[in-house]
Amino acid sequence: MITGDNAQCGGYIARACAMVDEGAPNHNPNPIPNPDLSWTKVLLTLTLTLTLTLTLTCVTRHVNKILKQKQTINEFNQLQDKYVFVPTDKASNNILVVCKQFYIQTMMDELKVFDDDTTSNTYEKVREFSKVEVVDDEISIGRKMTPELKIEDHKKDCKKWNIHVDDTQAYLPFMYWVPKMHKKPSKQRFIAASARCSTKQLSAAITKCLKVIDRHHECAAKKRYACCGINSYWIIGNSSKVHKMIADSNARKNVENIATYDFSTLYTNIPHDKLKERMAKVISDAHEGDGRKYISVYTSGASFVNNPKSTTKAYTKEQLIDMVNYLIDNCYVTCGDSLFRQKIGIPMGTDCAPFLANLFLFSYEKEWMMRMKQTDPHLARRFSNSVRYIDDLLTINSDGLMKKHMNEIYPEEQK
Repeated sequence: MITGDNAQCGGYIARACAMVDEGAPNHNPNPIPNPDLSWTKVLLTLTLTLTLTLTLTCVTRHVNKILKQKQTINEFNQLQDKYVFVPTDKASNNILVVCKQFYIQTMMDELKVFDDDTTSNTYEKVREFSKVEVVDDEISIGRKMTPELKIEDHKKDCKKWNIHVDDTQAYLPFMYWVPKMHKKPSKQRFIAASARCSTKQLSAAITKCLKVIDRHHECAAKKRYACCGINSYWIIGNSSKVHKMIADSNARKNVENIATYDFSTLYTNIPHDKLKERMAKVISDAHEGDGRKYISVYTSGASFVNNPKSTTKAYTKEQLIDMVNYLIDNCYVTCGDSLFRQKIGIPMGTDCAPFLANLFLFSYEKEWMMRMKQTDPHLARRFSNSVRYIDDLLTINSDGLMKKHMNEIYPEEQK
């Protein structure tokens, strides 16, 4: 819609048209020199004038945003009494409507809220009291364990790593799940909402450090591959490396077979003792390989250093291992007014979870590849075109060898 002073608009247009008449070679009995150039300038002037006129006088139509209307909001509020609106796994722009009773029941089944035997459960409900001791035939009951007290513990404990937990993060993660509609039958992905929680800053610092550890192992593996043609680093962060591998193989015209594999329950099936042991080795190997004592953590990243600045957070390998172990032991989630601790695996949703999972599996992959380098280098080279994105594996031209040797490579919990 065009508004404003019509006379002014008409004046702009009339003036531009007059310039066209004066500059056009077919209308002016005494055309000006170099008419083609002048005609071009006139057309440009007309175009710019009209554009300026429309820009100055156009107003945006009022858009009636239906989702902002009070009636629409009221209708959605009524629907939420019986249904849950959640994004779809691997298709977050698609919203699914789930029966609220089914949603809650599924959550309770995952947490095993009403199970008497909890020895094999992924989660354990935190006891009402944190500690019970018998001293001189007298029962000593410790403090009552609540989410608030656990948050205070996190605040106090994180100070030794120079990590401050402010009031905006004084929460514990809550559990929710999203439907996995690409599975037949459909399944659920359980996530700990950790965007704002008492271990957020600790997890973020660990993430930056583990990126440095990861890069070191990647660089070391590239040097090893250049020397002996054996690739012991299969981790990828996106699909670009897969595309390049396939393109290079196609260019050589030697793609014979491609196979994919996955770990169905990676995150919730890693024993804490093995995770701690493997992470300690991965971190120690990187520190020893680099030779520098500290990892300094900055706003946008981290790096190995020998002499960190006094104003910068910096951690030795012992401190980083301690931080990782503490986070593993403090995987708490809430569901309603109940508090649960994840005693097996790592929660999806915490910042460093992908790095913990990646480096955990990497430690086994590297160990097996280095063993094969010594005992069967030909077999090791058959795995050089292998890549893994967290829990998804892809191999090119391995002729099914991954399936044959998978049990030798990975721990029994991932078979």
